[in-house]
Amino acid sequence: MRPTSEEPTGQGEVAQAAGATEASQPGGLEARLQEQAARLDEVLRAYSRLQQEREDFRRRLERERDRVLDVERGNVALVLLEAVDELDRSLAAAPPECGAVTEGVRLIRDGLLRRALAGGIQRLEALGQPFDPAMHEAVDVVSCDRAEDDGRVVEEIRAGYLQGERVLRPARVRVGRFPAGARQRGDGPISREGGGPE
Repeated sequence: MRPTSEEPTGQGEVAQAAGATEASQPGGLEARLQEQAARLDEVLRAYSRLQQEREDFRRRLERERDRVLDVERGNVALVLLEAVDELDRSLAAAPPECGAVTEGVRLIRDGLLRRALAGGIQRLEALGQPFDPAMHEAVDVVSCDRAEDDGRVVEEIRAGYLQGERVLRPARVRVGRFPAGARQRGDGPISREGGGPE
């Protein structure tokens, strides 16, 4: 049987017939176009969100990697600093007749300290500073002769170190304490305007 000219014979003809039907309906094509545009907009927004999440994840990974590296650098520096402390104690106890050996130990100590400080580690300046429990570890409180030394670090027993803003190792210190009775009696430093003894 042969198809007549009115009957569609293939898929292309079916699509043409459907397109002709939609085109004959007012607003049908426009509605479909708006629906497709809305879907495309939704897909683009989802893609944009996905890209933003991917970028945020990458930044988070980089920050975490940098933080872990800083912690590990600090751990390595602490090991080197402990070795430097041991060498300092041995240098302090070395007899004067061991001059060449002492000089060799001093060179090794300086090399280890240089390597520790190369990783962004800084020595914490403690002597003469007000005592700060976040930066200093007080091992003793000693009496001092001057009122301005009250609450200040008067002796550093072991050096402290910083890594950026983080205290890697607090300084072990002795803190000065001006006797309270000396303030009341007027002992200690007195200014000229105060009319004290000269």
